[in-house]
Amino acid sequence: MQYLSNLPVEVRPDRTLRVKITDACGLACSFCHNEGTPVTADNMHRPADQFTGSSGRSGRVSIYLRTNGADFLPSRIAADADFALALAAVRGALPTSEVHLTVGEPTLHPDLPGLITIARRPGLTVGLTSNGEAGAAVLPAAAAAGLDRINLSVFGTTPEELAAVQGPRRASPKLAERKLAALDATIEAATAHGVKVSANIVIPDRSHVDRVLRHEPRRVRHERAVPRGGRVPRRRDRTSYKTARHDNTGRAGMPLSPAHGQRPKPPGRAGPVSGSVPGRAVRGGGSCPRWRAVSRR
Repeated sequence: MQYLSNLPVEVRPDRTLRVKITDACGLACSFCHNEGTPVTADNMHRPADQFTGSSGRSGRVSIYLRTNGADFLPSRIAADADFALALAAVRGALPTSEVHLTVGEPTLHPDLPGLITIARRPGLTVGLTSNGEAGAAVLPAAAAAGLDRINLSVFGTTPEELAAVQGPRRASPKLAERKLAALDATIEAATAHGVKVSANIVIPDRSHVDRVLRHEPRRVRHERAVPRGGRVPRRRDRTSYKTARHDNTGRAGMPLSPAHGQRPKPPGRAGPVSGSVPGRAVRGGGSCPRWRAVSRR
């Protein structure tokens, strides 16, 4: 794993406000941070000092609950005046330029387009992180409301891999196969409606690196990957790869790209790969890294 030792790191201010809009989720991943909050369904009848992040009836977990110290149960955010006022207050106090909607699973929110519309009024860019389970149904309306991008959080590329990290009630390869099919449909819906798509593969620890590297990242078809400052690729099915780091919030860090002074390198060489390349070399680093294949317009 020598290629990880020379990974360049760039640090930039993060001006993104993360908003957890619902606690609902159709998966039960064993590595879920749940934005550091309790799983509502498993803690509704517990006093705050007895909230648990371990698996309950839902099978879901919140691995950072103890260190985060959240003493409240998350509820669904309504697309109303209170939400608009809260965004205005934050933007007035902090140099915020983007709202990133998280969860749970944001595509399960019954009024996702309404939230996006409110966030766009003061000129904020809106993105969201999703497992893709309901994106095909809601992304057309979300795109019309002004959604800029969607980041798809993926663990396994096969039903068996995804099922292996689910709670007992959801550890079914057949269920996982349906979830992966929904993920494919979400990608197609996003690209068809002009929403930028990125995907990170979650790597809980270094023992999973070989599992990820044995796969070639799937190309997002029907996209034109145009590096900033570069020419338009001749082929429409090329994918732009960028590197990213993972921190304890679950947010991918600022990726490297040609605009940051990094020249694209051919597949198979150590170091970051970015720009328009059809190869398989994708790099990441850190104690809990993520690899990200990003389709760019």
